[in-house]
Amino acid sequence: MAYSMPPLTGPLGDSVAQLKEQFNKDEKPIEPVREILRKYIESGADDWKQYALFNKHKYARNLIEINENFELLLLCWEPGQVRKARALPFDCFCIC
Repeated sequence: MAYSMPPLTGPLGDSVAQLKEQFNKDEKPIEPVREILRKYIESGADDWKQYALFNKHKYARNLIEINENFELLLLCWEPGQVRKARALPFDCFCIC
């Protein structure tokens, strides 16, 4: 059975729709993705907060969107939690 993500709405949903459009046009749309994420952050939207779930034992990886082109995760750490940096076998963006 396949898992179906609920549809995203609001500013976050709009940004995800733009990301999907860019990934459908280009295999690695680095600059357009940066611009979409920058605009979302600068908008002051806070609809991402519904995905800000924490785990008292380790950092939490909260899935916002997954499709054939990308995964959008919100990583959440409690104060004092750490995660060692590591090389990943794919491109990723990190916004703190």
